Amino acid sequence: MKKNLINTFDDAFGFWFAGLTDGEGSFVITIQKQKGGFKRKLQLLTEFTIGLSEPDKETIDYISEKLVVCKKTISKIDKRYAGKRMCCLKITKKEHIKNIIIPFFEKYKLRSSKRKDFEIWKNVAMKLINGEIKTDDDILEIAKIRNENFNKGGSVRRKTYEQLFEFVYG
Repeated sequence: MKKNLINTFDDAFGFWFAGLTDGEGSFVITIQKQKGGFKRKLQLLTEFTIGLSEPDKETIDYISEKLVVCKKTISKIDKRYAGKRMCCLKITKKEHIKNIIIPFFEKYKLRSSKRKDFEIWKNVAMKLINGEIKTDDDILEIAKIRNENFNKGGSVRRKTYEQLFEFVYG
């Protein structure tokens, strides 16, 4: 993967995509139970997602081509959007997050409250990529930051710090 890919984007695409992300994108920090006899009980994942209604699937394909990333396009009925079918671009590969998504949004700044979410997400993603998150306590610290400061419009399925602590040490 080219490390300087960010310099190949024209500003028209960059500002358009940043604006679209302000409205329709999500920077996701997922903490889940680790499956299958690992030393840690928790697993930490980071993801960038942008979702549009199914008629806009071509837009998702266009973004995927411009960003040069593998895509997962999901078409499903989403109750949050009045039962409309949705398609999403989800970027989870560490190399894509590090070399494309983070540099992109450092160059093309978000304008909404999502900018704060991006900064928190970027710090967590880089710690994960750099191998700095080694223990359940490290993940619990991320959970505390996530629950206090991150994505206030986020999922109600999110486990609280206390629930995760109980799972690890309870």
